[in-house]
Amino acid sequence: MPSLLIITPNYAPLICGVGHHSQVLAGRLRQRGWTVSILTKRTHGWCLLQEGAAEQPMGKQLQKAILQSLPHIPANTKLLWQYAPNGFSNKGMPVFLIALMLRLRLQGIRQYIFFHEIAMRTLGYGSRQMLLSMVQKWLANKMNVLANASATSIALYQQYCWLYKPIIIPAGSNFQLPQQPQAPIVSEGLRCCCFTNRCSYALLQAFAQWLVENPAHQVILIGQANPVQTAQIQQWLAALHLQSSVQCLGALPATDMMDQLLLSDIVLQWQPRTANGQGGVSAKNGTIAAAMQAGKPIISIAGDMTETTYFRHGQTCWLLQEDSPQAWLDALQELGSKASLRQQLGHAAQTCYQQYMSDTVLTDQFEQLLNT
Repeated sequence: MPSLLIITPNYAPLICGVGHHSQVLAGRLRQRGWTVSILTKRTHGWCLLQEGAAEQPMGKQLQKAILQSLPHIPANTKLLWQYAPNGFSNKGMPVFLIALMLRLRLQGIRQYIFFHEIAMRTLGYGSRQMLLSMVQKWLANKMNVLANASATSIALYQQYCWLYKPIIIPAGSNFQLPQQPQAPIVSEGLRCCCFTNRCSYALLQAFAQWLVENPAHQVILIGQANPVQTAQIQQWLAALHLQSSVQCLGALPATDMMDQLLLSDIVLQWQPRTANGQGGVSAKNGTIAAAMQAGKPIISIAGDMTETTYFRHGQTCWLLQEDSPQAWLDALQELGSKASLRQQLGHAAQTCYQQYMSDTVLTDQFEQLLNT
């Protein structure tokens, strides 16, 4: 029986994209007969999580925690690093990982990496960001050389001159479709769904203008945001007099999150993009994958991280080139007035999801990675 140890700084019940990705992946592999253990950080230090067993404290230092975990897991267990620099170091520069990975490699332990995030921008962001990006890319290169194989959901990472280029595996959906279909909500207006931490002032400004055409339109904000984001959104809603047209549902169970997506007519997803086109929606966005899985038309923002394999303007989604009120308003009016276009985009998004991001496809790809 194959065995895997996933090393991830964040994991359930903490709400975190990387942690949730680890949880979903562990579930998929267990269904295929893998024994999957998790080494994750808690407030008191690193803990080993094993199916059907209580958490086992493993100490505050990662190296010590890994070495103490080895006797508790089957022999020949493979290690999968769920890598986001800030998760392993507050300053985003965990250079100690190179020595740790080398030590584990010399012990004959096979290691794999899923790169969730690396600072890539070296120009135009200031000297501190330039230094941070250079160190993170150098560190990622060194880790990649020490790993048996690596993967990422961000195709842009393949452009770096790594000795072993990571394969592309989309993050996939954070949620599952319910067994029973949702009864549609009857309303005179359209219901738009937006994740709370993926909402911008320009988006809300456009929605306020769109309400002039039909005051019955609604935006449903779902998902957890930090207190600063939440306070900022409440200020925006008050300034734009949108309190009665925007519902803030906050953090919900995964089943309820998918229910909200299924009940929506349009999914709105702000993504950061600079003036020179850096950023944008990408295959690392599990919430976007969930909207595609639900077969919903999506409005988001394009950038140099936006892969045309999955995101094609006017075909699988509707992409903006800027985060401006006019850009959002034009898109809302276009999709809002054409039910056939919404249906076409939703169907194409779902087809794309089934082809590239379904549970079966992604698990096949991870098993291929881990068998390298």
